Parts: sequence; structure tokens; C-alpha cells
Amino acid sequence: MLRVNECCWYQPGKYFRYNAGVFLSRGQAALIDPGMTVNELAAICQFLAEEEAQVCVVILTHFHWDHQLGAGLDWGKVRLLAHTRFGEEFTRHLTANRAAIDSWATEAKEVISALNLHQEILPVDIDTPINLGGLRLRPVYTPGHTADHLSIFEETTGTLWAGDILSDVEIPFVSSSLTDYLRSNQCLQGLKINSLVPGHGSPAKTEEDVRQRLENDRVYLQALADQAQASIFAGCSMLETVERCSGINYRFPAENENAHRWNTESAYVELGGEARVGPVGWQKEWLQ
Repeated sequence: MLRVNECCWYQPGKYFRYNAGVFLSRGQAALIDPGMTVNELAAICQFLAEEEAQVCVVILTHFHWDHQLGAGLDWGKVRLLAHTRFGEEFTRHLTANRAAIDSWATEAKEVISALNLHQEILPVDIDTPINLGGLRLRPVYTPGHTADHLSIFEETTGTLWAGDILSDVEIPFVSSSLTDYLRSNQCLQGLKINSLVPGHGSPAKTEEDVRQRLENDRVYLQALADQAQASIFAGCSMLETVERCSGINYRFPAENENAHRWNTESAYVELGGEARVGPVGWQKEWLQ
């Protein structure tokens, strides 16, 4: 595992630039979205053994399949936490999640091949930090990517486990709500974040790097909202809006072109445009 600072480590994954996380203090550990593959989980277990650490809590940032596979491992008597909307979203997308896992397990044998959340998932209390040794882990509700999305902020060191936001390789994947995503970005702007780890990509290890990621995403999201709204006011169709939004700047266009198109289609419908055809935007993700 790789160290971010004195309280946070991450395990890079083989697929999707995925990261699983550990917060550690005084022999107590909190796992965040623990691993996609057998080897990644083995590395986490080895690290915990070397640190003589006991897992106290496992936190899921959201319901997407790649973030919950390792939670089914027998971690002992621990609390399994997620946002209160996790159960609703998990159930609604269960068939699609299982299909995605089956597909990846066929292609990549080391990917854990089943959802096995046999333990009751408890809702986090957004207003109450989780005490872990000498750390205070504050759940921060950051919807936009999904309706149940959580980030975890360690208040003492200013460390943010971002979840599926603030990546340096992905643009914002607005698969739930553009309005919520902008609001979540504004919320995080108000925290004193010294370092962060995204669910996919590389950590930001300085306050300036964190600020730049927040600003980059804010600029992209606001441009998308402004252009989509202007297109709707102008009477543009969804296809015309996609064309008008194609000039918005975003990172790694070759890799993120499809995500940007889905963002645009979803924003068009969310802000009041009429699609006339379906499915549109991120609805397509669950049909692949």
C-alpha cells in the first residue's frame, strides 16, 4: 500500500486506476471501498497485519459495483456504513451491477465475482464524526455522481477520501444530478483540505493541488450548466445541445469524450430539455 500521510494509505488497483483506502490510528483501521481483486484485498490484509491493526469500520462511498466488492470479505465484527440512500440505489441497480461484475469476472479472473454484502449496512450520521483512534472521520454528503455519494474527511490532518469525484484522469461523471454536483463542489470548497485521494486516479498531496482540482471541476460543471441552459432557452434539440457543448474544455478528451456526451445529454434533460428519445445520457451506462 502507498502512504498519503501519517493517517491515510491507498491500494492502487489493476483496473480503472481504482483506489481502495485505509485510515489508521492507534491500531484501529477504517477501510474505504476495499478493493476489486483478490490480490488487492490480500495486499490490504497484509498491510493491516504488519501494522497490527484491527478493522473497526468499512465505509462504502456509493453503490457502484467496483466500490463494493471487497466489503463482502469477512472483516470480523465491524460496522459497514454507507449513506442512507445506498440501499435504495443498490436495490434499483442490482441487476445491472451483477451483469457488470459477471462481465468483468469473465474477462479478468482475479476480479471478485459476486456481490456478497451479507452484513447489514448501517446509515452514516452526516452530523457525527466517526472516532477512530485519534482521528475524526467526518462523512460528507457529496451527491452528483450518484444520489448516495459520500466523501470522508479526516478533520485533524485535512485528508479527504473523495470517492468518485476530484479525479485527475476522469472528468466529473454526472450520472445523478448536475445541480447536486455543483453544490457538492461548493461544499468541499469550504473545507480546509490538505490532501485528497480520488476513487480513480492519483492523490493530490498539497493544498494547492486540491484547490486546483476543485476549481477545474467547478469550471467544467458550470460551463456545462450554462451552455445546456442557454441551448434549452434557444429551443435547441438535445443533439444540437450536444454539438454546442462539444467545445467545452475537459481533460483527456479521447478518454472522456463519451462521458462528456452523456453528461451533456443528462444535463439537458435535468435542466428542462425534452429528449424525445431514450434512454439518454448516463441511463445508457446501465444498458451496456
